[in-house]
Amino acid sequence: MDPRRILLKTDPGNPYIGSLIRHIPGAREVLVSGDSIPDLPGIRITRLDETKTDASKTLQRATLVIAERDPGLPLDLLLVPDTVRDDKRTLTDQILILVGQDQASHAEITMFLDRVDATELILVTEGDMGTDIPLHIPHTIHSYGEGRESAHEAVFGVLSGTKPTLVMLPSRSFGIDPMTILECGVPVFLPYRRSGQTAIRELRAEDFQDANSVWVDYHETTGNPRTDRIFAASEGEEIVSLARCRRHPDGFEVDAVFTPEQHRGRGLSRQVMTALVEACYNEELTMYAVTHLEKFYAEYGFVPIPEKELPASVR
Repeated sequence: MDPRRILLKTDPGNPYIGSLIRHIPGAREVLVSGDSIPDLPGIRITRLDETKTDASKTLQRATLVIAERDPGLPLDLLLVPDTVRDDKRTLTDQILILVGQDQASHAEITMFLDRVDATELILVTEGDMGTDIPLHIPHTIHSYGEGRESAHEAVFGVLSGTKPTLVMLPSRSFGIDPMTILECGVPVFLPYRRSGQTAIRELRAEDFQDANSVWVDYHETTGNPRTDRIFAASEGEEIVSLARCRRHPDGFEVDAVFTPEQHRGRGLSRQVMTALVEACYNEELTMYAVTHLEKFYAEYGFVPIPEKELPASVR
């Protein structure tokens, strides 16, 4: 869930909505249409005139939709109840997540957890959850299936005994109607069900120019076929994420891990990093990384080291 630029498709004058947005970590801008303006100190409000052509461009920049019903837009959706909740916790304080056995759902849950700062997780799982979802947050697990209760019964059993701040339903929501969860007064997050397949591949030298055209928004980075191996996620003819392994005289450096803004929040960087590490695992890889990404890169075996320990040519 990426709340940087929220498109509001419900009554912005509803005080509950304003209170909810104030409790979403990372909310920066709210796009609204009509005359009502929510009271959101410190958050930018942009009024949309949806009759103008520039409105469609603004909508394309939205990263999350808040609505009471599904508006059918190709964006992550936060469904909110129409009842007022007396809850001062942040939206992502205690999250209930429905976990199935399929890898697509696990990938969506992993992407979601990478973006939120939760205090506690309640995982409702179909049998054994497995170990491919990294969990660095205190959590409890409620298992269903194998002759026991159904997913619907398990979720509502947990809701009757706890008061989570948010329910996350991945793409395969096992027939649970999110509108029935809203009746419990709990918001529901639904990641956008993207169609089509993402192809992960190492680029050939003749394709490096395609990567350069994407990297122009990333410090105008360019690839060099003599020193670089570039890994890309592509959808059709479009490159949607990149990572590079560059050979220096005395070491190998991972850098230029970049996903254009319109494709973020889908775990694409994770996929290209996986491809890079699997292809270059025989080398000792080093990188510069900002502090808040240490957890992300740690999943690939990277550990923090003093800068002086980097190979000289990488430094």
